[in-house]
Amino acid sequence: MPSNEDAGNAVRSQLGLEPREVWRFKTGLCHFVFAVETSAGQTVVVRIATPATQRLLEGGVYWNNLLRPIGVPLPRMLATGIEPSEIQFPFVLLEWLPGSDLCEVYRTLRLYPAILRRFHE
Repeated sequence: MPSNEDAGNAVRSQLGLEPREVWRFKTGLCHFVFAVETSAGQTVVVRIATPATQRLLEGGVYWNNLLRPIGVPLPRMLATGIEPSEIQFPFVLLEWLPGSDLCEVYRTLRLYPAILRRFHE
């Protein structure tokens, strides 16, 4: 299973930043999600998949690349390790966005017609 150490190693190898503190989020449906605070004071989110959920991680990368450019407020991807090499699991490093977790606000969201039209063009 992915560990705090794996998350820290991914940040170290991809961003060259030394982890100061690592903690795992208690939410997450299929990935292991960690926050890594670096010695430089930056916080990075590390989403780690297992071999069984790697395709879902790849789908997240695809949708992030498609939706961010049209204004959907998603975190910027800092690095991807889809083919594991630094750690034994596929991962994505994301910028930390302040705010509430999606599961806490999902029921209050509205669909924005401009974004929906873009997908039906």
